[in-house]
Amino acid sequence: MRRAAWVVAIGLLVLAGPAGAQSDLAVEKMMLPVKTIDGVFELEAMIVRPPGPGPFPLAVITHGGATNAKLRESVKLPVYRWAVEEFARRGYATVFALRAGYGSSQGFAPERRYTRCDFASDLRIVRMIGRQVAGTIEAVRNLPYVDASRIVAVGESLGGAGVLAMGEDAIPGLRAIINFSGGIGYHAFGCDREKEADAFSELGRGNQLPTLWVYAGNDRRFSLALARQLFSAYRSAGGNGQLIELPSFTEDGHTLFILGAPKWRPAVHAFLRGLGLPYDPPPSSITYEDMAAYWALMLPEITKECDKNPTCETTLKCVGEQLEQKTLPLKGLIRLYDVTATNEAVGAEDSALIRSAIRSCQPTN
Repeated sequence: MRRAAWVVAIGLLVLAGPAGAQSDLAVEKMMLPVKTIDGVFELEAMIVRPPGPGPFPLAVITHGGATNAKLRESVKLPVYRWAVEEFARRGYATVFALRAGYGSSQGFAPERRYTRCDFASDLRIVRMIGRQVAGTIEAVRNLPYVDASRIVAVGESLGGAGVLAMGEDAIPGLRAIINFSGGIGYHAFGCDREKEADAFSELGRGNQLPTLWVYAGNDRRFSLALARQLFSAYRSAGGNGQLIELPSFTEDGHTLFILGAPKWRPAVHAFLRGLGLPYDPPPSSITYEDMAAYWALMLPEITKECDKNPTCETTLKCVGEQLEQKTLPLKGLIRLYDVTATNEAVGAEDSALIRSAIRSCQPTN
């Protein structure tokens, strides 16, 4: 309990302090007309970009998949807000759109055609996803603040496989692809995974765009052993890429992209800078912005409720108790953000200020 409250104290301090002040990023939410294989549909989208007129390089992000229609409808933009802001803070006009059939987006999800263990059919779905992301690029490439000669496509899970498929087409300005925790057979337990590797071999055939593959050690859907197998098939067919294997993250490494920016930031920085693309400022392990983004994104209802309590200590206790009840990956997040033990997030001087602030919250009687 005490450790939970300690971490919460840091999060609340960040939100209240100068580094936790309201972001100066420009944020637009819209229904974006995008061409898909089934026609033109309005997709629920947000664009987050640095301040100023630009033009900025473009990062287009797509999410994972779900075979259940109710799950698709329940997906919300804010779940990916931290990852989207990560690219915006590094200098990109960043577009995140819920694909057709997800959230409030119109149209039909390619995943409705999913057939378990039929990887040839699933490969067609992946290519449809890639073309939908390409349609999103076309919808925004002429915006005045976008530099359409420098585009990065980023995908997670099934979306990671989808962006890999974009390398099969000549998309003007597309310079790099980043696949987080990507795979096709996400309900393929008991299936012949060799056939999934064959599908990735198809994606790699003739694909010379630079690709980065990032996986966590405890991914429950796509293990490192499977990731190596898929990557090997992709490379053997001629695909251009590098595989990054990160340590275990939270309770399930498949949350790496959404929650783990401090962990994958150095690999993405090195990859993009190696291609002459920006990703500044240089990465550090964990920043104040990371802390603020997590708490602001995941726990607004908790902090709002706890602000009603009269004393700081009561507030911390209240938040900590609710965290333990409501936050599935709490233990992993405590390990990630326990800056009081590691000083990863801040320097010694700032760390001392945090400790002082927490001590000031203790009861005086």
